[in-house]
Order: sequence, then C-alpha cells, then structure tokens
Amino acid sequence: MNVTHILWDFNGTLYDDVPLALFCMNTLLARRNLPQLADADAYRAIFGFPVRDYYVRAGIDFTRESFDTVGQEWFALYTAHMRKAPLRAGVRDAVSAFSRAGLAQAVLSASQSDTLREQLAFLGLSGSFHEVLSLDGIYAESKEHLAHAWRERHPDARAVLIGDTAHDAAVARAAGLGCILVEGGHQSADTLRRCGVPVAADIPDAAARILKGELIR
Repeated sequence: MNVTHILWDFNGTLYDDVPLALFCMNTLLARRNLPQLADADAYRAIFGFPVRDYYVRAGIDFTRESFDTVGQEWFALYTAHMRKAPLRAGVRDAVSAFSRAGLAQAVLSASQSDTLREQLAFLGLSGSFHEVLSLDGIYAESKEHLAHAWRERHPDARAVLIGDTAHDAAVARAAGLGCILVEGGHQSADTLRRCGVPVAADIPDAAARILKGELIR
C-alpha cells in the first residue's frame, strides 16, 4: 500500500493519557465509595466504546445518577490535570518522518474540539497536521461519521489510521481506511490482536512499518 495520508488517533496514540484516565476514573470511584481499578492493565481490560458501557463496567450506577453528570465530573478532572500528560515516545520523530516522506497528516479524535486544540498547542503539535477532526461534545462518542466525511473529501487517498483501540479499527474498516494499532494505549494488546489489523509494539514500530510499505488495506 503506497500511503498518501496518515490519520492519527489522539488519546492513547499521540497523547500518553492512560495514567490520567485511570486517575480520573479512580477519583470518580473513590468519591462514590466504590472499588478502584488496580492499575493501567485493569483499566485497559475494561475500557472501550461506547464510554457509557465502560463506566458501567467500572462500577458506576446510572440508575442513581445521570451519565451527563458523571461525564461532566470526569471531564472537569481530566482538563484540570491534562497538562501533566506527555506525548507518547517516538511521536515527534514519527510525525517528522511522515512529513519528510511527503505524507499529509490529520488527527481523527473523539475528543472535544476546543480541548483537543488546546492539547495540541501545549504539546507543540499545532502546526503538524493538515486537518484536526474532532467532536463538539465531551462524551467521547463514535468518530465514525468524522472518518466517513474525511473519506468523502479525499476519495482517492490511500490512508492509514494509527490508533490504540478496537474502535479505531472499526472506524477505519467502515470508512475504507488502512489501520495499524499500537500497544500501550487504552486497550490491552490481546484486545487489539483480535481486531484483524496489524498491531505494532510502539509508535516507532508503527511508523517504520508504514514507511516500509508493509501495510495493505
């Protein structure tokens, strides 16, 4: 596959926010006197989309309070601490390598638009992408419609989505994109390997495989 475009997922792929997400969920659980998640592996074992179902698996009871209330509480915690989370290792080199290879790059994220642009700014990535595609709300709903809209604007593009969840693989498949998933993000390696797409050990591995032309849609 001679790639022309790279679409990057943000959370867990470009941005190493798994510890932050774990902290936010454990804070919510502690405030409700519920058992907390033991570590990042326990978090990865239950995380998924839709996020409402993930909250339920974590122990949140939506018969007692609304999803909107809990989501806003989580979002307030997340944004208050988000500057503490870094880029994933190898991201800057990968973005630079794709740029030198002449590949157009975009971010495709379920994040809230204003928050995402703020994050890209403090991470020093604001000028690195041709497009930043994200959602208006704070509840991390599906980004599949964003991928379809992107594909309609770029019907001839040979694109690969780099992500870290089964949702990324499903979005790529639905929109006719290639996909490679990266371990160490928001879902376990076992979950990723069941998605039927290539799985890389880390960002440098994913970038190298794309640049070598190993991915075939």
